Amino acid sequence: MKRMNAKRKRILIAVLVVALALSLSIGSALAYYNSVTEEKRNVFISAENIRARLIEPNWDAQEGLKLVPGKTVPKDPMVVNTGETAEYVAIRLTFLDASGNPLEKEKLEKLLGLADITWNSQWKADPAEPMLFYYQDILSPGQASDPLLSSIRCHDESDGLTEEELRWLQGIKIVDGIIVPDSDGIGYFSIKVEGAAIQAFGLADAAAAESELAALFPAI
Repeated sequence: MKRMNAKRKRILIAVLVVALALSLSIGSALAYYNSVTEEKRNVFISAENIRARLIEPNWDAQEGLKLVPGKTVPKDPMVVNTGETAEYVAIRLTFLDASGNPLEKEKLEKLLGLADITWNSQWKADPAEPMLFYYQDILSPGQASDPLLSSIRCHDESDGLTEEELRWLQGIKIVDGIIVPDSDGIGYFSIKVEGAAIQAFGLADAAAAESELAALFPAI
C-alpha cells in the first residue's frame, strides 16, 4: 500500500508547467516602445494522462500596444483540460520589464494601482504569492476554466491620473524642456502567464491541491 501511495504522489506532483509569454505595452505618442514579444501557445503534457493547455480567446497582441490611458484591452487567460482525467489547475502571472526581468515589488504595486483589472471570483489568490491563483473547481476532461481575468484598463484623468503618473507609465521624464527616457518609469511591460495542473483524484477539494500546484512553478 505504501508503494502504491508513493507512486500516486509522484503522479500528482509530476511537473506540468509551461509559460505563455505575452506583450502588453502602455503609453502614447511620447512613449518609447520596445519590440513586441509574439504570443506563443504551448500544450503541456505530464504523466498518467494529465494534459492541459493555456488559451486566451480574446487576446490580441496588436490591441495590447494600444493600452493608452482610458482604453480597455481584453485579456482572458484560461486553462483547458485536454487530458483524460479530472484536474485542479493554477495560473501564475509575472509582470516583466522591457528587459524581460520581473518588475520590482514597488513598481508592480504602483502599476497595479494605476490600472483596473477585472479579476474572476472563481480564482483564489495565494496569500503568500498574490500573482499565483488557484481555480476553485475541478476541470473535467475537455473542460475550460473561467478566465483568470477579463480585461485591463489604464487609468486616465477621470480616475485622477496625474501628469507625473502618466509620465511614469510612459517611461519618460522632462529634463530642461526635453523628453528623455526615464529608467525609473514603466514605458513597456509584458505579462508572462504560466499554468500548472495536477490529477484531482485523491484530493478532497481545491484547497487541498494548492500546495502541490504551487510547488510545480519554478522560482522567479
